[in-house]
Amino acid sequence: MGARHVNDLGVIGLKGEPMTKAELVEIISDETGINKKDTGVIVNLIMENIGQALVDGDKVELRGFGSFKVKTRQARKARNPRTGADVQVEAKRVPYFKASNELKGRLNEKDSQKDISLLS
Repeated sequence: MGARHVNDLGVIGLKGEPMTKAELVEIISDETGINKKDTGVIVNLIMENIGQALVDGDKVELRGFGSFKVKTRQARKARNPRTGADVQVEAKRVPYFKASNELKGRLNEKDSQKDISLLS
């Protein structure tokens, strides 16, 4: 496991490890003063609403962060790597995330200590 890490926005996590929803709730709770239970409800509502919008075919845009949309993958022939047999893969819808230019810029900044807020 990696060492605990605090980035320039005060986000705490394990360096090299994915941030969990529980960690996100804890960070938001600490920053806002809202208790963890209520913060958890808010985070769940945000995720549920983004998910439902995608199910409904809508695009979700979060300025300064990125956008979520659904892409359709066409049906195709594939090969089972174990047996070599041809397999028909049906068309399906998949979620897609595109980072905003602001987020891309923050990821590629040379001076990572600059304080640029995502929500400005």
